[in-house]
Amino acid sequence: MSKMNKVVITEFGDESKLAVVEDDLPGPAAGEVQLSVEYSIVSGSDVNMRRGTYPFQRKAPLTPGYSVLGKVRVNGKGCTKFKVGDRVACLSKCDGQAELINLPERFLVRVPGGVGLKAAVSLVLDWVTDYQMLHHAAHIKSGQKIFVHGLRGRVGVALLSLGRIQGAQVFGTGPLSKHEELRKLGAVPFDYSNKNWITAMQKLGGVDPVFDPLG
Repeated sequence: MSKMNKVVITEFGDESKLAVVEDDLPGPAAGEVQLSVEYSIVSGSDVNMRRGTYPFQRKAPLTPGYSVLGKVRVNGKGCTKFKVGDRVACLSKCDGQAELINLPERFLVRVPGGVGLKAAVSLVLDWVTDYQMLHHAAHIKSGQKIFVHGLRGRVGVALLSLGRIQGAQVFGTGPLSKHEELRKLGAVPFDYSNKNWITAMQKLGGVDPVFDPLG
């Protein structure tokens, strides 16, 4: 059992429902690894959990922290993949905003040396989501055309970057003030405040998948 500080959503609501408390964390169970947390994130999912609106979430009180990065502190029984002191990251979903966390070894990913730690932990949620959509849902191939609503959001930027790496042509909607920036990143942007993009894309023969965060 180890003492630690952690963030707690005491009940659902605004920022006033967050508290930092001291708690005990048991040692890792078989198949788990205990991390000393260096960085976690505050994502839109964490905010929605605080509000009590995230799908299938735990009831309050709970500790948020959808992604986490830290060093291996203790290996549970049967865990041999990482050494004590190795730096790893994980899509934790909960409990990341704490000094210590126990996580299944099979979900941990080694963090390469030389990578910025804040950048690394911020990649886990949004960029894994986009990678899964591009490669496992849409099966994007080089030369295909994709359309992204919300190109300037975090998920949109990741879809743009990963799509370009895959060799796709990337079209999408975004604010006019960001169009020049999006063009430099390799996208063909359209103004989301009108429907002109529909006719433009029809003239181009349509696209393969459309990624639409608004449903």
